[in-house]
Parts: sequence; structure tokens; C-alpha cells
Amino acid sequence: MKRGVESKLVSLPSKRRKTEEENTISAVKAENDTTVSSSTLPDLPPDMWQVVLSHLPAYQHFGLKRGSLVAKEWFKLLPQEITFDEIMASCIQDPSEEGKGALYLLAHKSCKDNLTFNQLMSLCGCHIELTKRMLNDEELLNVLIEGDFINLGQHHEELASHLLTGPALEVESELSGMGQYHLAIAKQFLERHKQDDFLADYELEIMASSHVEIALDILDTPILRESCTMDGIVEFSSFHLSAARRVLALPELCNRLDAIHLAVLGSRSLEIAQDILNKHGDKLDGIALAFLAENSIEIAKFLLDDKILRARLDGKSLAMLVDSHPTLIGQIFYDPALRAKLSLDDLAHFGHDADIALQILKLPDMDWQGKHLARLGQHKTSVAKHILEASLWRCKLSGDNLAVLGALQPVTAKIILNDPELCAMLNGKNLVKLGKNDVNIALMILANPACCALLENEHLRMLGEKHVKVAKEIITNRLFSEKISETLLVCFDEKHPGIGDLILATPHLHQIIPFDPDNAETNFQGRANVFARVQKLAQELYKELYEEDLYIENAPQPVLDDVNMRMRMR
Repeated sequence: MKRGVESKLVSLPSKRRKTEEENTISAVKAENDTTVSSSTLPDLPPDMWQVVLSHLPAYQHFGLKRGSLVAKEWFKLLPQEITFDEIMASCIQDPSEEGKGALYLLAHKSCKDNLTFNQLMSLCGCHIELTKRMLNDEELLNVLIEGDFINLGQHHEELASHLLTGPALEVESELSGMGQYHLAIAKQFLERHKQDDFLADYELEIMASSHVEIALDILDTPILRESCTMDGIVEFSSFHLSAARRVLALPELCNRLDAIHLAVLGSRSLEIAQDILNKHGDKLDGIALAFLAENSIEIAKFLLDDKILRARLDGKSLAMLVDSHPTLIGQIFYDPALRAKLSLDDLAHFGHDADIALQILKLPDMDWQGKHLARLGQHKTSVAKHILEASLWRCKLSGDNLAVLGALQPVTAKIILNDPELCAMLNGKNLVKLGKNDVNIALMILANPACCALLENEHLRMLGEKHVKVAKEIITNRLFSEKISETLLVCFDEKHPGIGDLILATPHLHQIIPFDPDNAETNFQGRANVFARVQKLAQELYKELYEEDLYIENAPQPVLDDVNMRMRMR
């Protein structure tokens, strides 16, 4: 079974396939926490306390053992952001603790307001005994799907092996994603595949990108190589120095490499990139050279300094270099030979430097179009203002151009939305581009009735998938009730903590979703029950293992404030 838009296995990492997803965890606002200790800190300078508190485990930033319980001042001195990966790492990095930090978080009643369901499963997997007890809970098992089992088993090989042989397993290949986390599990799957050919190409490539041993086994075994695409082989080999070398050394593979393959293969290793330039450089045109330098400014500088390679760089490839390495803008722009290669389309990529962008706008005999102005001004608000305030440029901008111009800079987006003439040029797609990266701009759009009238279901989904405040506004506003779809609600529930409970508590949404417990995507009540059951199991296990009281029953709990977020998952 699949659940929602993130139900697929983790895709093979790729520089050419970027995604930008941020799930947020609400902060525990210590100032409003009536359980916070009134004790004061010793008289030490704040910077010294920050050094001391930097050694505090990440799991003590919120939950049962949060540092603010010691003193209110600690809340202000703790780092303002911490990643979810750091929280998980702090729960498993000390073998002597055996995941005790996870219980601190999971046993606290606020965990469902701070964690998405995927995060809950990942955190549960930090504690082996807790996970085993979950797997013995039939009611809980009925809600979980294959992606949840992969999250549970990602931290400990013992758990992964248990899951692969346990009652939850229906089809072994459904849990092949476990192989990316554990080498021994990946080897098991690989041996099975040699006999049964039961894994898809992308599943093999995911495991190979995580483990050099798997990558080399695939490269050295013809039947395994044939199970992968050439693009996939190049992609996973680029993560491992020895695998990249093996691709270049095997004639049956090396002879199939085109210019882009070579560029991708060397894009993550300076050593491999230099080897490719020395032995296969004649195959690389300007575009391939720019791809090769995408992740390495050293390679980019080498291309600009080498006379032969520099000659192959055309305007488009120079623009690609600038997009990857904005610090090279001046070196390229002020070099007469390189600047002569730049067309207006290419110069539009030089907006990372405001001074150079303004110089470009003054160049004579340039046939400016809206797309050029939008790209040139999108990185610096000062350049965007100059374009918007000049009638010569402003009249060339379309709604699509305005969306590009304001997508990266909230100040520019606000200027556009507050200008009635410009705002009237925008459609729903433009509004999404302006608001999806900034919560305040998104809320500003939702507060404008004229803008709301332009937004359809897909626009609302894209606006709310990054920001929990926006998602909540969309869900609870009855003006959007006829535009909201089941897919939108499932997406928001996956992306943001607390959304499932909000959906259950919002009556007008019940007409949209049938709440079928047999449907993994819309089983919001089932997942809410899992949160409650996990909390209870964590509390019981904590008391049993550590013989400690968790907290005083009925004591006031911390107030959650998602305006003042402390933790952000990236």
C-alpha cells in the first residue's frame, strides 16, 4: 500500500533532480511553560553559556527532558534551529543510552503536535525495545504500511532484520528501501535479485548509492549491470571514488559514456573530474564542462584558467557556471573575451551581483524582454525595485515575469502584491510561485479576496505544503471548502504535524473525505490512534526500564507556539 505523495521509496540522490521540502516541528515556548524552573543560572557571560549548552543533546531541546525545565534563560540561549536529523542522531549516538532520548520525546503528550507521522516512525525506530513492542501490537500494525516499516528499521540492523522476517511483511521487495540504510540487508537483497530478478532498477541504484560494496558488486556482475540503466550506473557511481574509477576502467561501460554521463560521473569528486578532463576531455563540450563543475568551484576556476577548456565555454555554459557559483560573476563579466560570448539570455543570469546587474541594464542596444528582466532582478531586491520603478522596464513584464521576479525575495513579492496594477496581472500559478517559499507572503495572498478567487485546489496544495500555518488557514477557512480535495488533505497531513487532528476536528471536511479505515491515505483517525498508543507504550517502557517517574501527573504542560519555531526539519 502507498500513502500519499511521499509513499515511494527514497529516490536516488541527484544534483539534477532537486526537491525542496521542509517539515517543521513546533517549538516549546519556555516563557509560557508553567513547569519551567524559576532557578537562575550562575553568573556567566551568555557566549560562555552558549558553548556549554551546545553540548546538550538535541532531544533535550523539547519534550520531557527539555533544558528549559532547568532555567528559563536556557530557552533563550539554545540554538534557534535544529534539524530533525540532529534530534534522531542524539537519540542513537550514545550506545549506553540505547535510545533513551527517544523515549523522552515520545512519552510526552506534545509529540503529536511536534512530529509528522513519518517523523514519529523514524523516532520510534531509535529505540529497539519500543519498536518490538509496537510490532506486537495488532491494532497498531493494522495502520502501518511499508514506508512506516522502513522508517522503523532504518537505524538498527537488528530491527531491520526482524521486520524482514516478521508478520508485517507481505512482499519482501516492498521493504527493499531498508537496504539503503544497512549494508548486510542490501547484500541479502542483492543475492536474492541475482536469483529471482525481483528488484526494480531504481531500487538497486538506491542501495548502490548508499554502499560502495553494492555499487562495485553491480559494476562487476554483468547480470546486475543489465538490471540498471546507464544513467543510474553513472549516478550511483558518482558517490564513490572507487566505483567511478571502475566505470572508467571497464571498456564495456566507459565506451557507452556520453559527454553528460562523464560530467555527472565526475561532478562529486575533484579527483575523478580531473581524471576525466585528462583522459576524456575531448568528449566534453561547454555544457558538459559546466555540468562537471556544478559542485566544485575548483573545477570551475580550472575551466576558466585553462586556455583549451576555456575556449569550449560558450555563453550558455558560462551562465550555468554563474548559476552554480555566483562568486565567479565578476571574473567572467569583467573578462573581455568571456563577456563577448554572452548574449542577453546569458547576461540575465548575472543578477546575483547587484552592481553588475545595474550595469547590464545600462548596456546600449539590448532588446530587453520581460523574461530577461525577471531573471536578472530575481536575486536582489534593489535590482527588482529598479526594474519595477522604471516605466521602460515595467511595461515589458507579464504576470509570469512578475512571479519569477518576486519568487526568491519576499520584499519584492510584497511590492508586487501591494501594487494593484501589478497584482491584477497575476494568475493562480503566479501567486503560488510568489508565495510558496515564504509563509508571510502566502498568508498575505490568502488574506486577499481577489487573489483567493484565482486559487484552485492544486494552487492551494502547493501554497500550503511547506508551511504549517498556511496549511491550517487553508483547511479551516470555509471559503476554500469547495476547492479542497482529498489529495490536498493527505499531502498536508504528511507534511505537517497536527494536521490530522485538525482535519478530524473540522466538520465541513468530513464531506470531502470518507475516512475509510481501510484506506491508508485517509485513515487520519488510525494515525491519531497510533500517536496515542506510541505515547502510552513509551511511558510504560520508560518507567519499566529506568524506574523513573516521567513527570507529575496533571502538571501543566508547555504551550506550543508555531509562530516561534525552534526546530525545523530540512
